[in-house]
Amino acid sequence: MAIDAFLEFVDDPETSEGFVRIRLGNSRHEKGVRGIAHAISAHSMLVEAHVSIKLGGRVDVRVPHAGSRNATVRWVSGHLFACHFDSLLSSATLSAAPLKGAVVRQNPLGVLSTEAAAESFGTRIQRLRTEKGLTQNEVAEALRVSEPSVSAWELDKARPKAGRLDELARLLGVATSLLLDDDRDGNLPVDVVSRCRTQIAAAVGVDADQVKISVEM
Repeated sequence: MAIDAFLEFVDDPETSEGFVRIRLGNSRHEKGVRGIAHAISAHSMLVEAHVSIKLGGRVDVRVPHAGSRNATVRWVSGHLFACHFDSLLSSATLSAAPLKGAVVRQNPLGVLSTEAAAESFGTRIQRLRTEKGLTQNEVAEALRVSEPSVSAWELDKARPKAGRLDELARLLGVATSLLLDDDRDGNLPVDVVSRCRTQIAAAVGVDADQVKISVEM
C-alpha cells in the first residue's frame, strides 16, 4: 500500500542549499513533483520520486492532521530515498485515515536492509556505481586505489579497508551500513579481519591502516 507524496524544492534564505517539502495525501490542489510514499513508520518514511535527492538533506514533511515534521535523508538509491523524522510520529497520527495505507510497523530502512540483503557486497557496489554513472576507474581514482582493486571488490574477492569503505559509501551516496548489510552477515574472513583491525586500532589509538594482521593456516 502507498499514498501520494508531492515534493517541492524550497529555497531557504538562511542557507544556500534549501530543503525539500513533502506533502502527504491525495489532493488535486497540491503542486510539485508527484511521488509515492511506500512506507511510513513512527521513525521514518520511504519515498519514490523522479527527483534528485541529496543524502543528509533536510526535509519538511507535511503530515495529514499532524502539521509539519522535520526529517533528514538517510538513504538514497536511484529514485528511492528514506528519511528519518527528527521526532517520532504518534500512534494517533499513524492511525489517521490518510496514512493507514502506507503505515508499517518496522522502520522503512529496516525493510530496505532486508531487500538489499539479497545482493552480495560486490553486486551491491556494482549496482550503486552504475546507478551513479561511474566507471571502475573513476571509483579507483576517487579512492586512490587501483582499478583491479575495485574490480576485486565487485567480484567479492576482497573488501576495502575501514577508512576506504566510508569513502566509498560517500562516493556512492549511501550509508556505510548499507554496503555491509548482506546475506552473509559479515562472516567472510575478510570481514572478520577488518573488524578486528578496527577494534585493535581503536584500543591502541592508531589508524586502522597501520594495523597489520597475519593469519597462519
